[in-house]
Amino acid sequence: MFKAIPLSDGRIIISKDACPFQEVINGFSCATRISVVTFNISKWNSQLLGALKKSHTLQRLITNIPNRRDSYSKGGLAAAGNTVSRYLNRMEPSHFTPLALVFFAFKNHATIIKTDKIAYVGSTNFSDESQRNWEAGVILREPAALDAIESQIDEIEKDSIRYFGGSLQEAVPPIPADTRRSQGTERSTCAVLFEAAKGVPPYLHWDSKADR
Repeated sequence: MFKAIPLSDGRIIISKDACPFQEVINGFSCATRISVVTFNISKWNSQLLGALKKSHTLQRLITNIPNRRDSYSKGGLAAAGNTVSRYLNRMEPSHFTPLALVFFAFKNHATIIKTDKIAYVGSTNFSDESQRNWEAGVILREPAALDAIESQIDEIEKDSIRYFGGSLQEAVPPIPADTRRSQGTERSTCAVLFEAAKGVPPYLHWDSKADR
């Protein structure tokens, strides 16, 4: 089911068993910039991630990690750690265009799928699984609205952790003494993200703006 309600500068989309932001995906091939902000992102072999991998433009990908806390998962700490590890593998920057920037935002529950010409803002995650649910959102094309959305994505990025990829045992900068949990001064990327998700004071301060 797919229902569109016209607006003066866009459309309200109500959907079930359909992709409400297909219009945005259709524009990936000719976009100069793509931004994806989501709570949950599809599995590795999904059509949605495939559309991103086929695009060779600048991309900004920001996702939360559902079930990342041991208290969320029936399997406890081990299951939560496995979830984080799967997301790191799924979001490995080398899987995407060399121009892709990948972030994890543990306080994000928004969904924004956007190019320089069109944007979807709504309830549907960037995942094939979400398409089975009743979802609602808006499609916008008005330049002022797109600029405002882009500015908000900048704010979400500031509240995110940049993921540079590499081995899960990749060394990270030394941890300050007051937050160090052991004698070691290295942490796997997985451990850093998992502990940050649990509210441990952040160890890493990456200036994402400088890397653009």
